[in-house]
Amino acid sequence: MQRWPGKVYSRLYRPIMYQLTKRYQSTAAKFDSSALPGTSPVDNVPITTKLEFLPSKAKSIIPKYRIMDTNGNIINKNEMPNFSDNQLIKMYKDMTMLETMDNILFQSQRQERISFYMTHRGEEATQIGSAAALDSGDLVYAQYREAGILLYRGYKLHQFIDQCMGNARGSCKGIQMPIHYGSKDLNYVTISSTVATQMPQAVGSAYAYKRAANEKCVVCYFGDGATSEGDAHAAFNFAATLEV
Repeated sequence: MQRWPGKVYSRLYRPIMYQLTKRYQSTAAKFDSSALPGTSPVDNVPITTKLEFLPSKAKSIIPKYRIMDTNGNIINKNEMPNFSDNQLIKMYKDMTMLETMDNILFQSQRQERISFYMTHRGEEATQIGSAAALDSGDLVYAQYREAGILLYRGYKLHQFIDQCMGNARGSCKGIQMPIHYGSKDLNYVTISSTVATQMPQAVGSAYAYKRAANEKCVVCYFGDGATSEGDAHAAFNFAATLEV
């Protein structure tokens, strides 16, 4: 791991690595899996092992899709992705790294060492899992809480910290808000502060890829707030019309 001068290394990098060491030494907790694959033991939401599209008029509760119970046992081996052990280990390490980095940088923001930060708590698996399914050439339009995709693609820890600190070594050279990451080399479009603007942009890129027939895809991440914006509806309409 590359080091850099100043107090950033000792105050941010070392605590992150210390927390990671403690995390890897912890033991896995055991949970009651008697409710699987029927309902979730937490919120009683139905669970399914079959991945399918549901009609828009479906009135029942949308079930959770799972292929593994809370003790790590595979429920439906036919749905198990073909990942190697090295890939699975990398995914786990990246999820742990993302959570640990979150804790340190969020504390730094509360201590006014950095001006702004938003955590990824509870979303680690959705980011790392979807990133693992993509090719490195696929284009990503993200929002504030998708740093896991960058992490999985090889963005270094010191690059995250440099960007959040707003120094000259950051990808934006200190002229962008913290957590507004971007990387041309990793095909990750720089984050915009305005909610939902990435959605119509992603549709435009997808249409360009379709015309180029380059066998690449565009992935767009957005949250609940984005769906309330006009850009979201414009993006959905264009995506449907252009069939991308």
